[in-house]
Amino acid sequence: MGAVPRDEYVTRRYSIYTHSDTLVSHGGNLQRSARSRRHVQIAEFDSRSLGGHTMAGSGEHWQEHETSLKSVDGLVLDARLIEVKHSVTSVLLVHGFGVDLHEEGTFDVLATRLAEAKVSVARFSFRGHGKSAGTQEGMTISGERLDLTAAYNWMTRRLSPPYAILAASFGAVSTLLQLRSIHSKPARLVLWNPVLDLDAVFVAPTTVWGKKNFGKSALAKATSQGYSIVDGSIRVGQVFLEETALYSGNLGVLALSSVPTLVLHGTDDSYVPIASSRQVADMPNVRLVEIRDSDHGFPDTASEETAITEAVRWLTTTAPDAP
Repeated sequence: MGAVPRDEYVTRRYSIYTHSDTLVSHGGNLQRSARSRRHVQIAEFDSRSLGGHTMAGSGEHWQEHETSLKSVDGLVLDARLIEVKHSVTSVLLVHGFGVDLHEEGTFDVLATRLAEAKVSVARFSFRGHGKSAGTQEGMTISGERLDLTAAYNWMTRRLSPPYAILAASFGAVSTLLQLRSIHSKPARLVLWNPVLDLDAVFVAPTTVWGKKNFGKSALAKATSQGYSIVDGSIRVGQVFLEETALYSGNLGVLALSSVPTLVLHGTDDSYVPIASSRQVADMPNVRLVEIRDSDHGFPDTASEETAITEAVRWLTTTAPDAP
């Protein structure tokens, strides 16, 4: 659940990772360090002003612009937009916990691949993440639901239908909770290693990462001092931790009754249990792809490529009602 903070847009084709992973604070917001990774860069674009926005990247038939949007309660959220002429669909990319609109660089690669496949792309950083307004301990599920709604509405005003959402990790929570209330319903969804069972990750954790950072001890600490520390540096507030206990059951089972959905999940995920994704695999509109030996976030080159390829194929298929 991490992101590469960067001042310039970098199109990344592949990366070589080590296992060190450090979360750091930038201006009170959540960002992740470069995970001691080395990037092999195919194309790099300097940011430059263009028509009131900043151009972040470009291809032969598209350009990505840095911009911003206002959440429902007025907080300003960092955002990026690619509008492809005669696009086959438009997709909103929704990042996970402790990261930003780069999703550790994977969303940079994904956005490029989607644009090349004639898909328009919108993405944003939740409050308290990346360059968006807000603080770490002020992050809440309710706040992210407001942000998701605002970002989806912003996309539908700017880009052409049909619409879709790709949500990674904790981004699935706000996506699924708001699915029934957003207008211009998405024609399809993609969920990457999604948090579907909040109890198994935050309340009574079953994963290595969850046991290390959450549970009763984290809530007790947050209750006494206003926040608990996650991964050594992130301040998670009392309100957020209390909210995680409000949503019981599998969010996918509750929300994914009609939208054609592709779920991709690593079999070795140490952050979010794959069992929750397997629970929705029998739903007629859901297709589950298990990525063998992959940890959370598809950290190796082959896993990332599988996740991106499968997502692009799903979002550009002409048969959204066939899992």
